[in-house]
Amino acid sequence: MPKFLEAKLKRKYGSNSKVPYMIMNKLGFMRGNKETAKGREAEVAKGLSVGADAYVTKPFSTAELVETVTRLLKEGS
Repeated sequence: MPKFLEAKLKRKYGSNSKVPYMIMNKLGFMRGNKETAKGREAEVAKGLSVGADAYVTKPFSTAELVETVTRLLKEGS
């Protein structure tokens, strides 16, 4: 996650916000031409550490997206 995006998310949706937000991202931490599992884990962890309530990686199924959004809406009410 680019640093400017991380800072923007922290400012807009600080930990006191009641607005749930979800990051949808195509993971792709590349080392050479190879995607690394460690890079994927780090990217998700970083997204959650800035306060995201959910992190969905592309490609995702419609069912996964619907369940994630449903969970966020239930938690917010």
